[in-house]
Amino acid sequence: MSIQFIDLFCGLGGFRVALENFGAKCVFSSDIDQHVQKNYEYNFKDKVQGDITTIHEQDIPPHDILCAGFPCQPFSIANSIGETGFNHTKGTLFYDVIRIAKHHKPKIIFLENVARILKHDHGKTLEIIIKTLKIIGYNSHYKILNSANYSTAQQRKRFYLVAIREDIKQHFTFPLPSADCVVLESCINHKYNDDQSLIITRQYHIKKDIKKPIKKPIRLGLIENRDSQGNRIYSVKGTSITFTASGGGLAGKTGAYFIADKVRKLHIRECLNVLGFSDNYKFHDDISKTQQYKMVGNSVCVEVLKKIIEQFINI
Repeated sequence: MSIQFIDLFCGLGGFRVALENFGAKCVFSSDIDQHVQKNYEYNFKDKVQGDITTIHEQDIPPHDILCAGFPCQPFSIANSIGETGFNHTKGTLFYDVIRIAKHHKPKIIFLENVARILKHDHGKTLEIIIKTLKIIGYNSHYKILNSANYSTAQQRKRFYLVAIREDIKQHFTFPLPSADCVVLESCINHKYNDDQSLIITRQYHIKKDIKKPIKKPIRLGLIENRDSQGNRIYSVKGTSITFTASGGGLAGKTGAYFIADKVRKLHIRECLNVLGFSDNYKFHDDISKTQQYKMVGNSVCVEVLKKIIEQFINI
């Protein structure tokens, strides 16, 4: 029987794409966002369940791997967490990860979050996460990985946690950085160069473009001399900046790039290419461009997930 997993806070389905690459089967997915639900169902032909806080853990199928890119929220804390430590996560969505894992006891809990979770609430949030996972029987391994170091054309630092059930005596290490230098140029489709919705027509100034590929964003200049993220211009000889779900400026959410003697935003298809989604992945026609870019900004990098999964898939 194939490895079975569940996909909580599923978003675009990056965890699913990565795990299906190893032959694993998704048996349950959940997301509260109706746009996400529609798009996920459109691509994977599976019904997405809604608000996880309203779904009883007994109604979720058994599984080997629990995946969750859970939102980071303030946690309560006590001097000694003790046997009822998971109660300190109530009121947060991490509590739902814990109650499901406590009931089903999957082999692996695979989590992703923003890098600042390490320092969130002066480190107390991470302390609760690790101690709570220990209380329900899991040993945790965590690390901040930059997607640019793992064959992805984007600078995106994220927190990854792999918790292994304590009765499974297996050694786990995070993957080493790749020597590959994958830059944004490899994800650019020049058919979008004349898309008027992407082109920046305001005045801008750039330095001489870079010729040698570099594994980081390369700033070339500014739009209207405004030094904010949405007005900075980058070279496609480097990586993209971190995509965001919100953010203003003329090139908000993707950044502006100097491409074929023009300055433009990235097309949504190029964003998907950067994140590691295949050309078969599509957005539903009813999903607005605003929602598409928001979903991309909230997504995970598929290539990074695949390299981490390689380290534990045979446990």
